[in-house]
Amino acid sequence: MDFYRLNDKTNIYDLDIFESFENAISIIEWPDKLIEFIPEKRLNIKLSFVDDDDLRKIILAN
Repeated sequence: MDFYRLNDKTNIYDLDIFESFENAISIIEWPDKLIEFIPEKRLNIKLSFVDDDDLRKIILAN
């Protein structure tokens, strides 16, 4: 799911994401847009660049 274009006028209940949370693994880009609706029991994965040599850092957290 990509939450980038969501805004305050988005009706979260029209997106049908709650069923996905219950029945599937959900991968969310830009989760901060709707963080209050994302289940607390989750695995957060943060990807970031380390330098210009295409090295990346991956952080996993509950």
